[in-house]
Amino acid sequence: MKTLKLNSKRFSNLVTLTSLATASILTVGLLTSAQAQSSISFQIDNFFGNPSCGPEMFTDQNGILNPDPTCDPCGPLTFTAFEQFGYNNGLGPQGEAATTSSVSNNNMPVAALAPADVGNASLIIDQTFGLSSFEHTADQNDPATFGSWGDHRQYVGGHAYIVVDGDTVLEVGSITFDLWVNYPAPFGQGNISSGFGMGYLYGLDDDPNWVAALDPQGTGQINFNLNSMSPTAIVFPPNSPCQTRYGYYDVNVTISPNAIPRIVEFGELPFGNGALSFQNSQVDFNFEMGVGGGEQFNQFDVMAMRVEDAPDGNLPEGINSIEQNHFWHLGTTMESFETDVTFDLTDITLAGNPSNYRILRKPDGSNDWQIFGDISLLNGGTELRANNVTGFSDWAIGDVGDGALPVELQSFEANVNGRNVELTWTTATETDNQGFVVERSLDSENFIEIASYKTSVALIGRGTSASETNYKYTDSRVSNGSTYYYRLVDVSYEGIRNENEIIKISVRNENTESEILNLDYELKQNFPNPFNPSTQINFSIARAGQVTLNVYNVSGQLVKTLVNNAFDKGNYNVEWNGTNSNGSQVSSGVYLYKLTTSNGFSATKKMFLIK
Repeated sequence: MKTLKLNSKRFSNLVTLTSLATASILTVGLLTSAQAQSSISFQIDNFFGNPSCGPEMFTDQNGILNPDPTCDPCGPLTFTAFEQFGYNNGLGPQGEAATTSSVSNNNMPVAALAPADVGNASLIIDQTFGLSSFEHTADQNDPATFGSWGDHRQYVGGHAYIVVDGDTVLEVGSITFDLWVNYPAPFGQGNISSGFGMGYLYGLDDDPNWVAALDPQGTGQINFNLNSMSPTAIVFPPNSPCQTRYGYYDVNVTISPNAIPRIVEFGELPFGNGALSFQNSQVDFNFEMGVGGGEQFNQFDVMAMRVEDAPDGNLPEGINSIEQNHFWHLGTTMESFETDVTFDLTDITLAGNPSNYRILRKPDGSNDWQIFGDISLLNGGTELRANNVTGFSDWAIGDVGDGALPVELQSFEANVNGRNVELTWTTATETDNQGFVVERSLDSENFIEIASYKTSVALIGRGTSASETNYKYTDSRVSNGSTYYYRLVDVSYEGIRNENEIIKISVRNENTESEILNLDYELKQNFPNPFNPSTQINFSIARAGQVTLNVYNVSGQLVKTLVNNAFDKGNYNVEWNGTNSNGSQVSSGVYLYKLTTSNGFSATKKMFLIK
């Protein structure tokens, strides 16, 4: 995972695209008048794009990938985005090197820079920009969107420096571009609607005059923008692999001061599932599944950008205020995915109780924020999680404005009662409380639901109540000698989940010794069943020996070995999280689990995974 601390300012201008090929190129908006007060522009020839293996740009109304309908020499090829751009010497159309053909001084302070310094300057971009996020801004399966097709993408990781008469005067690293690409007519509006670029000053030998001119506020960050881009030659060999498709471009680059900081972090999930933690941007991901993007389905990049500025847009009904100090833009190159997204609330400045915070999402191309309904409040109100997210864009934290806690919990306790664990809790007050969910874990991290107000009358809440209420739930599916963690979740009528404290208990009852003496072999039914995402399997061993517990699919193929060890006589509990031997999530369906011992015992049962 990489972290970039950056600054940028969003621009708004229109740049006409002359062909479908240029729609795949990273092009951003022109400078505003405020930024033009101090900037320098470079005309770069033979900027290089390769390979054309990124996400597909066009689909037809049935979701079938289309070739470029305007590019006869291309042949029947799907039109895809370039994965990277660079300043590669000797890779021009005729073998030319990328060069700076002209430089213009846009109101640079004459006291800081001599005119000759600007005229003799060159810009060298010696690292490639890599695609880190891609998302269509219109549903191409909807005929009503034809004429407004486009995408939103980010490129990250560029590095450049300005040279005057052979000496480096300014070094810019961690360059990132964020842009909205409108596809050419008749598919889109035929222009770039907005975009920005930014980079980080980190050269130890930077000329102080250049730094003062382009970073007058001392932020250490500058705007780094591609103002226009025109192809000098584009090569898409017919019927060729995407790695051989490339393009050359003449591009105008403008460097100017910056004011709004951004923190950008990006990483990769090789198999489309697993966790990513971006500490600086204060957002975490836990991907359940992901389908790789790009022509070769191998794009698994994830990007988080925290923008240190007030978000714009219209608030939805029921939201009184929105966090003014920052918001997030999330992106990925995956074709499709499902993930939980957890936002750290440490820096949130909204008044009121975190239980009244809501996660807001603004789809690309829209100016209206929407309430994301499936959320959970975690860790005592310090984190807010969006569950089952299947699309990225802008995200923010809003407040409904009521400071009352949905459930004021007085106590939550666990006690062993015979062969069971008895959970009891007391609420002092309840506000719009639909009911409770009880979750259990063997490791304090991976919890499964074992009871819910939807199936147990005893867990239905009081709605709104100012009087003390006592609740009780008995967990009879426990094993002697095991340790369990329980978590209580209250759910509002809006479906908002509030996760309360976790309690721990070890099961050690008085009959343990006699029960073990009289123990028989037994494989119990998994619980819960059906399940998602994990389930627990209890079994008993009557004599010490080697024990194997395997999971199979209905075709008899081994999915995963859960246990393959020597066990003493006793009761045991194992959890299966729905993954195979490679750690990848398996599909929904029927699975078999089989217990085998070296003493001749064997038993098999069915379980059902649903998603």
